[in-house]
Amino acid sequence: MFTPVFAVLIAASTAVNEVTTAVIPSERGKTLAEADEGWTWMDGRAMTPEGLPFDGCDGWCTRLPAAAKTNVVNGTWAMSRCPAGMSFVFTTTSRKLRVRWSLSSERLAMTHMPATGVSGVDLYGRTDDGKWRFVKAGFPHRQNDNEFEVQTTPGRLYRLYLPLYNGLRALTFGVTEGAAFAAAPLPVKDISKPVVFYGGSVVQGACVSRPGNSWISVAGRLLDAPTVCMGFNGQGKMDISYEADLLSRIDASAYCFLCLGNMNGKNYRQDAEKFLRRLRELKPDVPIIFGSFHYPLVHNPEKHAFAAELKAKFSKEDPVLWAKFDIVPLWDMCSEDCDGTVDGGHPNDYGAYRMGGAFADAVRRMTKVGH
Repeated sequence: MFTPVFAVLIAASTAVNEVTTAVIPSERGKTLAEADEGWTWMDGRAMTPEGLPFDGCDGWCTRLPAAAKTNVVNGTWAMSRCPAGMSFVFTTTSRKLRVRWSLSSERLAMTHMPATGVSGVDLYGRTDDGKWRFVKAGFPHRQNDNEFEVQTTPGRLYRLYLPLYNGLRALTFGVTEGAAFAAAPLPVKDISKPVVFYGGSVVQGACVSRPGNSWISVAGRLLDAPTVCMGFNGQGKMDISYEADLLSRIDASAYCFLCLGNMNGKNYRQDAEKFLRRLRELKPDVPIIFGSFHYPLVHNPEKHAFAAELKAKFSKEDPVLWAKFDIVPLWDMCSEDCDGTVDGGHPNDYGAYRMGGAFADAVRRMTKVGH
């Protein structure tokens, strides 16, 4: 029997027993001080976000260490100021939660990606059977002092995903006076070390509607594993001079690549091979998963065939050394009708769930989890 979409959405919502209401006190005729009466606020800067790639990153909720600034291109450095892939995990005894955040840029949206994905925050709750379920999206209305309020279940574990394409200047959590609030570790199953994802705009999260729908976040929830986003819009070109060594500094359970979309130079084959050989030298036992060219509408037979050819070459050369190297074929992560994209390459929410699932399956194969 056909189940209406709204019934599915209601079931997903009630699974975490929440009732959500959007609240922006300044628009209800109250000053901020008046709206804050009866609330206790915690500064997010006192918490360590999940998905932080390195200790000593240059600034709060950023993704590269200060030393990287002189070694990466300006575009990579600029995008590293966005907390893509990061989240805060916490519990509270409060029956209400407020989240207030301010952004680095007044540009809240892009032409092909809504403000909720670019600049919004995204709250999930963990059910009693260990599943993460969507609770509330925080809508960004302005650069500073965005806010939402939501009813919460005392003792439940929550996770707030951070903006994908805007930086955070401030973020605070509000609970009712007398209630407790505490950071909590991310629950993991079989994979305790982070799965690291490297690439360009698609890896950073373009073009989903909410941060929690980023395909990296989807993969992390499917695996019940921590993730690190090393996706940088317009970049991820496998620069052998620095980035392979940088990635190797992360104690990863697996490295995943989706970067052929930005590798348009005539030497992309050599660049990719050199990069992967260097990473394999530095991390001989860590699985490496390489995504195929993910633009099905682009007629480039050579680039579409590259990932499979590279796997065959490595396997023939040294089947032991490259035993933990695999690829994600195009049609595993993309649908043939391209309805999972906004432009033939960047996934929408539908496409992100397929892409995240394809990479999660590959990680399971390579780490032997569930196989």
